[in-house]
Amino acid sequence: MTRSIPPGTGGPDQVARLIGLAGPRSPPRASVQESVRAALEHEWRGTVRRRGTMRALRRCFVAGAGVLAIAVGWSAMRYALESPPLSVGTLVGTRGPARVTSDVGRGLIVAGDMLPAGSRIETGPTGAALLSVGSVGVRVGPATVLEFDRPGRIRVLRGQVYVDSGRTPRRSTLMVSTEFGNLTHFGTQYQVDVQPGRYLFTSVREGRVLLTDYGRTQSIARGEGLRIVGKDAATRVVVPTYDARWQWVSDFVPEFSIEGQTLSVFLDWFARETGRTLVFVMPTSRMDTDRTTLNGNISGLTPVQALNAVLASTRFQCDLSVPGDIRVSTRTNGTVSMNRNAALSKAIAAPSN
Repeated sequence: MTRSIPPGTGGPDQVARLIGLAGPRSPPRASVQESVRAALEHEWRGTVRRRGTMRALRRCFVAGAGVLAIAVGWSAMRYALESPPLSVGTLVGTRGPARVTSDVGRGLIVAGDMLPAGSRIETGPTGAALLSVGSVGVRVGPATVLEFDRPGRIRVLRGQVYVDSGRTPRRSTLMVSTEFGNLTHFGTQYQVDVQPGRYLFTSVREGRVLLTDYGRTQSIARGEGLRIVGKDAATRVVVPTYDARWQWVSDFVPEFSIEGQTLSVFLDWFARETGRTLVFVMPTSRMDTDRTTLNGNISGLTPVQALNAVLASTRFQCDLSVPGDIRVSTRTNGTVSMNRNAALSKAIAAPSN
C-alpha cells in the first residue's frame, strides 16, 4: 500500500511518525539474505588478505634494505680494494728498444698511457723514452733503467735522464733519486748519468740543482757539472750548455709544431734545445723573423735537422760555427723557396754541428 506524505512535513519527529504509519515490512527473501552475507564475507576476507600482504611487504622491505646495505658495503670495500693505482706521469713515446712495465699486472705500457706508481722503464743501447711528470718533461736515454716508486720521485738505477721543467723558475716537487744522493731543481734543464757502484754525474744547462748526499746539500748552477764517486769524492767541472755531453738529449725530442708559428718562436725553441744563444747579425733581423710565418711540420727530426729544413724555405740563414752561438742573418741571394720534401731531404743530408 502506498501512502502520500502531506506537504510541509519534515524534521525528525515527522520522519518517525511516518515510519510508524508505514507499519512493519516483510523480511527479505532468503536468497537476498544469502547474497548480502556472501558479499560481506568476501569483503572481510579481502581486508584480511590485504593486511597480510602489507605485513609481508614490510618484512620483505626490511630484509631487502638489509641486503642492499650489505651490497653497498661490499661494493665500497671492493672499490677500495680495487681502486686504480696512483698516477706518477704519462708515457709520451718511445724509440728503439724500450720496455715500460708496471707491477700492478697491466703488462706493457704504450705511448699515451698513464704511468702508475711502481712503473719501470728499461731502454736498450739505442732506445729512448719521453715522459711527462706533471708539468715536467723527462727524457730517458739509452741503456737506462729507472723506476717510479711513488708520485714525484724517479729512482734512476742506471743510465741517463734529462729533466726539463720549462721556463718557470719555481722549485719543482720532482725528485730524482740515485744510490749516490737525491736531486731537486729550480726551474731548470739538467741531466743525470748514473753508473751503479761507480759514479753519479749531473750537469745543469739552465736554472739550479740541489744534490743531497751523505748528509750534505750541494748546489750546481748553470754551466757546471758535479761528479760524485763516494762520500768524500766530489769533483766540480765546467760543462758548457752546448757541450757534446748534451748531444744525446737532442736525439729524441718532444714534438714541436711549427705550423702557424713565427720563425722567431722556432729559433727560440732551437736555442733552448741546443743550449745556444741567438745572435742577430743585423738589428732588424729579429723583427723580420717575428714577421715570418712557418708552415709544415718537423716531426721526427733532430733540432739541427729541423733548423736546416725550416731555413731552406726562408730568406734567413744560421751560422753555428761559433761555439755556443746561433748567428742569424739574411741570405744575400734573396728569398729561397723549397717544398717540404726538398727541405726535409736537405735537412736529413745535412751534417750535425
